[in-house]
Amino acid sequence: GALVIGLFFSCLGYILYTKFKTVSNIDSSPKENRLDYKKIESVH
Repeated sequence: GALVIGLFFSCLGYILYTKFKTVSNIDSSPKENRLDYKKIESVH
């Protein structure tokens, strides 16, 4: 019950956090990371 729900939300939060962090790193230097951004878009 509660353990499964907690695990699910921690995984979801971690995924969202890492994705957001990657996107903000890309936004800070868009020219260098434009190709990486397209790669990430195709993966997700």
